Amino acid sequence: MRRSITLLSLLLLLSPTIVKAEDDFCWSEYMETPISCCKNENTLIKKIDMDGAWGEEDNKICGIKNKGYNWNLRDKYTETKNEWENFKYQWDNEYKYNFERVALTPGEDESSLNFGWESTTDEKPAIRISLDPLDMESGSLFTGKNEYYRIKDKKTYYSNAVTVDGLKRDKVYYYQRKLNGQWEEPPVKFNTYKSDNFKFVFVGDPQIGGSNNRYGYKTKEKLGYSKSIRNDAFNWNMTVYSFFEKVGEPSLLLSAGDQADTMNDDISQEEQYSAYLLPELMKSIPVAPALGNHETGSESFRRHFNVPNPYIPPKLEEMEFIPGYNYFFKFNNVLVVVIETNHNSCHDCEMIISNAIDQYPEADWRIALFHHDIYGNGNTHSQTDNEIKILRPCLTRLFDIYNFDLVINGHDHVYTTTKFITYDSESSKGYKTSKITENEDINKEKGTFFITANCSSGSKFLDFYTEKSLDYVYDSQQTFTSTFGVIEFENTSKEVKMKIEIFEVESHNRIDGPFTFVKDVKKVTDDDDECWSSKLGYPCCKETDKIVHNANKGSFGFE
Repeated sequence: MRRSITLLSLLLLLSPTIVKAEDDFCWSEYMETPISCCKNENTLIKKIDMDGAWGEEDNKICGIKNKGYNWNLRDKYTETKNEWENFKYQWDNEYKYNFERVALTPGEDESSLNFGWESTTDEKPAIRISLDPLDMESGSLFTGKNEYYRIKDKKTYYSNAVTVDGLKRDKVYYYQRKLNGQWEEPPVKFNTYKSDNFKFVFVGDPQIGGSNNRYGYKTKEKLGYSKSIRNDAFNWNMTVYSFFEKVGEPSLLLSAGDQADTMNDDISQEEQYSAYLLPELMKSIPVAPALGNHETGSESFRRHFNVPNPYIPPKLEEMEFIPGYNYFFKFNNVLVVVIETNHNSCHDCEMIISNAIDQYPEADWRIALFHHDIYGNGNTHSQTDNEIKILRPCLTRLFDIYNFDLVINGHDHVYTTTKFITYDSESSKGYKTSKITENEDINKEKGTFFITANCSSGSKFLDFYTEKSLDYVYDSQQTFTSTFGVIEFENTSKEVKMKIEIFEVESHNRIDGPFTFVKDVKKVTDDDDECWSSKLGYPCCKETDKIVHNANKGSFGFE
């Protein structure tokens, strides 16, 4: 009999009563180099990592019982055992072979929506939209482009891109995709929302397949890619259903890179993107993904995600293939700039930022999304990656000049928030910080607020700096649990508000926030020859002629 996992059963997974199995055994003895468990159950914890909690007895390290497997190893959970067994069957026999899943991405603004997918024919791609699911034929028809991609398992695949426009706010729409010449059934429902109150969700590194090479439950065998992708696919399903349950009606998902794990191989990455796009609810929400470092070695990212306003640096045009893009879009009064930090020069970063602000200077909020955490607290990447060392001084200056409110990153798999950060040309560090507070309205603009999101599937958690050695860090936590963030926007005729909170997937416990930012509605001054910078929110200098930064649009001083 064919078994399936239903929406209802997935929602049941999210009950706060979910508990981990009682690991009443010595998990550390199952490691490749076995380590005995501590004899004293009350031994002081010296260290916690993905493997488990460690103590020390007789000057020797020992594992602490019942505190192993600090990542989302699905086999260790008892409450979801039946759903997990059903999912394994479905994944192995059906889900993982579907490489034609649709991805919704934002359009240029809230009135448009982009669709991307792969197909096994070169039939002209089409999407039709209707307010009535029983009368799709009378709806609006939109066609797009189709181009050859590659051959996999003796099948030829094509990439497809369609843009839908003319969407109205606060409506319930239905869409159908024409896949390989056939209209899919049933139509998929999606909502548009009012402009005075709406929510974004953001996640860091789903990294499906990232649990590869981790120890299995009560065994010395390690998960290979096949089992790790399946494990992480189930957990990503839980994350998506969890944030829908918590938020209700999110308008947009911001995904900070490394949606997939395998590097330099678009064939194996296809299973991981199949898992990323698998949740039914992913068909009803546009996702704005950043390109992660694990995704730069193939074309898979670009072939799945049809992004708006793409900018291609000259360097990428010289490469064998283009893995992904810089791009930007406006959603109501929010401008989102997605930066490709794997290959960009500082000039490339400024080009995409200035292009975005030129097109949407009136946006009240400016948010940047990219993968590398230039102000993170992880000791794997944040202080060592060459990309970060190059981009930190560049982007700090640009975000200050162009008045960005919020930056969202991933990469280090450690949750971190910063103090307000501004550019400081007089400091050897190149930045200065100012205080930030929780649980009260922050109504004075003091700089840019940075968030490094943790791994949203729980496939991989990394080490962090335990000492407060990084002066820009406001808060940093390694909960060893999958999390997501929520950004709520509220607008009145005089004032705009942005509230940020972070939640655990399985419990909905709030682990940080709220951070609430309040400011007056932006008033855009017409650009003119005397004060070109007014469009960016800066007055022209009255006295100084000393240049501290030459920008794409002009030169800046300080007084």
